[in-house]
Amino acid sequence: MGWEWARETLWHWIWPRTCAHCREDLPKGADGPLCRACLLLLVPWEFSPSGGLKRCPLLRAAYLYRGSAVSVVHAFKYRGQKSAAKAAGLWMAAELARFPELERPRALVPVPLHPSRLRERGYNQSLLLAESLSRACSIPVRELLVRTRKTKPQLELNRQERLKNLQHSMQARQRLEGGRFWIIDDVCTSGASLEAAAEALLDAGATQALGYVFARQLIEKGRVSSARASAAQACAKPARPARGARAK
Repeated sequence: MGWEWARETLWHWIWPRTCAHCREDLPKGADGPLCRACLLLLVPWEFSPSGGLKRCPLLRAAYLYRGSAVSVVHAFKYRGQKSAAKAAGLWMAAELARFPELERPRALVPVPLHPSRLRERGYNQSLLLAESLSRACSIPVRELLVRTRKTKPQLELNRQERLKNLQHSMQARQRLEGGRFWIIDDVCTSGASLEAAAEALLDAGATQALGYVFARQLIEKGRVSSARASAAQACAKPARPARGARAK
């Protein structure tokens, strides 16, 4: 036990874990990815409209996509911190009590990545969220969907362009005999990914496809501004070097 404590202490001193948002050191043994102060900055999503989706009529999000929530998403989406996605899935589970209208599904269905994007990232962040949520809620995960084509980046597209870009971009791996499914994703902006996933599930025979995401972004009419994109990138601050590391 003494050796384990010493090893953990030494490792924490050499390469301390930092908060994904404020970059301050996390206490030794803390799970992260946020410190207590930044965890309190997560803003629960309080808006009920689905956003005008047709095939996915009910959409709920655990948090608003701003501040700490943006930093958590950047941690698991762009910095390879899979543990951040696992934590986010647990937080999604904790927020479910606010959404009784999300009736229990047959399974959780993560939004799929195109094979090229999956090779690039090494994992599907939506699957990590779904698996963590599954462990907390005892709802099985089923990877029922695949991407049928590579799509353009969504960042600089307006809502209608996003919907068109992802239309018919997914299909189910098998026929489904009815059933309600939750589509799990990290962030919803226009709802295009959820709509495409719901379309594929319903066409395969599902009775209902509902959306549940970690965070939802509020957008104005027109394109997502480059200023907003820059603000999101600013949240993705480079990781601090380990103590004792020399600057090059």
